[in-house]
Amino acid sequence: WLAIASATQGQLVVWEWKSETHVLKQQGHLLEGTGVAFSPDGRFIVSGGADGKLKLWSVVSGFCVFTFSEHSGRVTSVAYASKDVVLSCSLDGTVRAYDTKRYRCFRVMVAPPPMKQFSAVAADQAGEIVAAGCRESFEVVLWSLRTGNVLDILTGHTGPVSSVAFCPGQGKLASASWDKTVRLWDIFSPGGDHSSGVDILEHSKEALALSFRPDGKVLAVATLDGEVTFWNTDNAQICGTIDGRRDAAPGRRKDSKTVAKKFGYFKTLSYSADGRFLLAGGESNVVCIYYVEDMTFPSLFQKCIISNNRDIDGILDKLSNRDLTASGVPIDTLEGLDSDDDAHLNPDDPQSLLPGAKNPGVYSKRRRTLLAGTSCVHFAPTGRAWCAMTAEGLLVYTLGRTASSAATPFDPVDLAADATPSAVAAASRGGRHADALRLALRLGERGGID
Repeated sequence: WLAIASATQGQLVVWEWKSETHVLKQQGHLLEGTGVAFSPDGRFIVSGGADGKLKLWSVVSGFCVFTFSEHSGRVTSVAYASKDVVLSCSLDGTVRAYDTKRYRCFRVMVAPPPMKQFSAVAADQAGEIVAAGCRESFEVVLWSLRTGNVLDILTGHTGPVSSVAFCPGQGKLASASWDKTVRLWDIFSPGGDHSSGVDILEHSKEALALSFRPDGKVLAVATLDGEVTFWNTDNAQICGTIDGRRDAAPGRRKDSKTVAKKFGYFKTLSYSADGRFLLAGGESNVVCIYYVEDMTFPSLFQKCIISNNRDIDGILDKLSNRDLTASGVPIDTLEGLDSDDDAHLNPDDPQSLLPGAKNPGVYSKRRRTLLAGTSCVHFAPTGRAWCAMTAEGLLVYTLGRTASSAATPFDPVDLAADATPSAVAAASRGGRHADALRLALRLGERGGID
């Protein structure tokens, strides 16, 4: 077997040279990832990217199961509407619904003219109503997933909508915006007058992300000043805050003339299934896990480093003097500037010319630098695993030895009173191996079967 990797296509191929066929072919996003979400059963992860692709990943194998390519623009957000229905919104002005069983797009939802660019998407708990926030018109559009028709357009924001989320168990929709407010809409208000039941949550800086606690009683909001504010959804009052400016501080950029910034901010949040932990990610090399069971005294539980790759910019807080010139300029930025090296002045090389340039030169050699950061985080429904979309791709962190053991929920085949782990162990010790195997298969636990 031969393993071949392509940096330009982001593709990995394992080739069997005797039969001249490939036994494995995997491809990630060509551009940076923008969104990620666990399926309700924890078996799959869906991811969206700036390349307009939507990819479905298997948690058990870690391989891409299918790729949807219907979008013609950047995918900005993804979400699950139900076990087998995935939603995605894009800058091409569409919100699409996909059937993950038949691998097809069965619904395309658009807003009334003029065309709107969508920045966030969410579905209610029943999977019947879809909401998407607009980047330019500052509106929130509601559709019926069953028919694809527009139900309503919520207006009131004066800045781009950065995030939307439905409150579990309640008929409320939260929308965060760059106008420094978060609005709680009562979408099931009598008479359809949504403006009469709107709670406006004021912040000192722009709201970037939000996440509801699974019981729907608390709403966490991340703002541009690095704070995470917790709101009581019943009375619209603040019940706790987290000062995460230092926790979200980014590393030093290679082209920066000063030291690394001391303060940062979070741009993605996600609650655990039990509501005790909160994931927060931003433009730093870490993802923070906060213990928020006690809302009056939330605390930092753990910092998870997402990358140690020194080729990514922003990994280190301090740059080594060996990588700097005497004037403080990074040596990496001076590569290819040697006047004696004429390899980059080849006029026959199409890569040496910028679009529209007539004369090749050193400034036509462009390098793409990845910046450390996390664009989206999401907890698994079991709470024992979480995923993050980073500069290096999709990462999955688990409490178990494998992702499948931590992310797959308990799913017995034929559960009864006699099918217990202790009964399996007792039958195995008594020499009744057939009975032990039968009970283990009914229980559906991999450890008992092994």
